[in-house]
Amino acid sequence: MKEDIKRILIDLARKSIEKWVREKKLLKIDEKNLPEETKKRKGVFVTIYKISENEKILRGCIGFPYPVMPLYKAVIHAAKEACQDPRFPALSKEELEEIKIEVSVLSEIKKVEIKDKADLPQILDRNKGYIIKQGYYSGLFLPQVWKEIPDKREFLINLCLKSGLPPHAWLDENTEIYEFTVEIVSEV
Repeated sequence: MKEDIKRILIDLARKSIEKWVREKKLLKIDEKNLPEETKKRKGVFVTIYKISENEKILRGCIGFPYPVMPLYKAVIHAAKEACQDPRFPALSKEELEEIKIEVSVLSEIKKVEIKDKADLPQILDRNKGYIIKQGYYSGLFLPQVWKEIPDKREFLINLCLKSGLPPHAWLDENTEIYEFTVEIVSEV
């Protein structure tokens, strides 16, 4: 991804966050001035970190894993939603000076084909993110989660728990696993 596109994505995310936190309004922009690359449909996540004493503390992370809208719109919407990630208190105006933003642009999502689910930990790639699905349940970990959970079995267990599934649901034959890569654009 070119540097000008990276700057645009971070700028859109920051402006969207500030607009929402200050005015409770969704950022509106004129798309005709945007590069074509930002108008392609892509999956995207926006992560907000609070920087405190040189420590990155997660404050919100929301996104769209599938390419349901143009990239620029997905960034605007994901950034707004990340301000009110239900796992945390809503982002406050006072925090705006203390945050850093990360935008993760997802590749195409591909199903992991495997004969024996017990072999799944061996084939996981720490450079990829994963989605688990079983019935109505699903959960996603970006590749950045590997820094927090480097053990492959623990990664799978936590992915199951995040999705509302039992810890070892990844072994179930009705469970589907998908993988993707991300291109990260960061203020951090």
